[in-house]
Amino acid sequence: MDPADVTCESMLGEDTVAEFTDSDWSVREDPFVILDLELPDGTSCTWGDFSSPTSDDLVLFGWAPIDADDAASIQDALVAEGWLREDDAAGALVTEDPALALRLDAEGYGMTYRFGDGWVTVSDTKQGLDLIDVRP
Repeated sequence: MDPADVTCESMLGEDTVAEFTDSDWSVREDPFVILDLELPDGTSCTWGDFSSPTSDDLVLFGWAPIDADDAASIQDALVAEGWLREDDAAGALVTEDPALALRLDAEGYGMTYRFGDGWVTVSDTKQGLDLIDVRP
């Protein structure tokens, strides 16, 4: 997929987008940044009810192309800051320490990056990564 074709709506399934919009949620699109590395062809999307001044019910999804050197460097930098790295069938997972996470999924994971062959995804939980449907 051409990175220019990836939008906050296209990276998620139609049912997920419909569920968010039916709940009167909107989306804010931001640059995809990991620590101090901005991935200019990536997209970071925060979904939620931005009209509510007290809304803390936000979800994050992001996708970006990344080369192998940047992927290795950023994984090392995250681990050096206390993030945890493990491998799964889809690639390397780097997740925040659950003791420091603001939100945990049913498996105990907070914000998590998944690094694949030429791409990286992010969500506020590991389970959220399963909703992202973009691969180069």
